[in-house]
Amino acid sequence: MKAINQLLSTRNDIWLGTKRPYRMALPTGRDDLDQQLPDHGWPCGQIIELLPTPLGSGELSLLLPLLAHQTQQAKPVMLVSPPWIPCPQAMRQSGLCLEHMVIVNAQSHLFWATEQALKVGLCGAVILWLTTKDITATRMRRLQLACENGPAPLFVISSSHAHSQFIRSAVKIQVKPGPVFELLDPKDAPEPYSLGHSPDTSTFKFG
Repeated sequence: MKAINQLLSTRNDIWLGTKRPYRMALPTGRDDLDQQLPDHGWPCGQIIELLPTPLGSGELSLLLPLLAHQTQQAKPVMLVSPPWIPCPQAMRQSGLCLEHMVIVNAQSHLFWATEQALKVGLCGAVILWLTTKDITATRMRRLQLACENGPAPLFVISSSHAHSQFIRSAVKIQVKPGPVFELLDPKDAPEPYSLGHSPDTSTFKFG
């Protein structure tokens, strides 16, 4: 029994029931947020829900450090169905290499494009904006499977909670004007916390 326990203690890919399974994670770019997240960063191959009230409360600013880092490493980032076209000058000023940023606006193909981007495994991050009319159980479950079989985190942004019943998200964050970011899972963060506006991307740290 002792030998089995020693063997299991060396495996990060086996859940023992008494502790959370290990997941690869990408730094958010700021230490205070990394310390609050269960994997100490954005978990790879997982869904992260951002729930802004209202839409445009600062949810994209939370992701700019990651997007800048990934595009600087020549890893494409895909923005699917954003409600507004991001300002190129602001994106470049935040450190993004625009040649590695892809925007998909075809409403009829947004789920297909997201699923394919996750399956191919070349993207550094995928961000999907959802409206209530887009959400079905089948679509969300296909995205869940595609995400879990790839290396990129999928950020699902919606002001509605309608999609939540169909997916298992690793992180769920409420975004309020300020911006104020609140982790909604009480097991991971019992106290809400405010990060304020993101500083210049050059001040963020990546390991």
